Amino acid sequence: MCDPVSAGMFAVQAAGQVGAHRTKQHGALARNRQRLKQFDYENQNYINEVKLDNAQYNNDVLASEVEQEGVFKAMMEQWKQLDQELDTAFAKSAFKQQDAIVKMYENEYAGTQTGATAARRAGKSAKTKGFEIAKELNGLLLKQETADLKFEGKKIDSMSKIDKLYEKVRFPPVPGFTPPAPELEGMPSNASLMLDLAGSALTSYGFHKITAAKDTGMELDTSDISSANRYINPQNFDGSDITRSTYVQGLN
Repeated sequence: MCDPVSAGMFAVQAAGQVGAHRTKQHGALARNRQRLKQFDYENQNYINEVKLDNAQYNNDVLASEVEQEGVFKAMMEQWKQLDQELDTAFAKSAFKQQDAIVKMYENEYAGTQTGATAARRAGKSAKTKGFEIAKELNGLLLKQETADLKFEGKKIDSMSKIDKLYEKVRFPPVPGFTPPAPELEGMPSNASLMLDLAGSALTSYGFHKITAAKDTGMELDTSDISSANRYINPQNFDGSDITRSTYVQGLN
């Protein structure tokens, strides 16, 4: 059985060790909560960034489609202008052919007259008409080929612009990796607390062993105690009172 001092020392040490262990546990829990809170914040920030990137990509796609449509419309407008130039060229050629036909008939009318000069003029008109028509047809063919080349050039240029616009929004944004989960701090082991408490118990027990009273080997003389009790007791052994002088003498 330990003395009160050793027991109190053990109680104080044990209370301090338990308190320190609880403090470590609460500190670890608080740090883990803070890490998890930061992890939640990083996840929410990651989700917000992904949403913003997707929204920006959708806006870029819409803007690209509008620009592509504008490029296509510009190409169609250029084609219309080329078609109008061809129509104008063909119309002019038709009027020229009409004038040539009128002149040919005028010459043929002159050929109905008598004389060598009239016959010569009538034959020349048909030949001249053929040369003029061939010239006009050749010019029209060249203009048609030139227009076709311009059509193809406008088409290639427009498709190149459209391809460049498409390449800008071809690939949607790819979200990166999600934030890694934090490594939580391990809780203090209860085994260490048990070891500390066991050490305190051993320390208290050792202190008790050191401070405990030791046997000196001396024995108490019971005869002297019995004699003293006869004088100290208010009544003697036979029941009669002893006088004060007798009591004093007994002490002396």
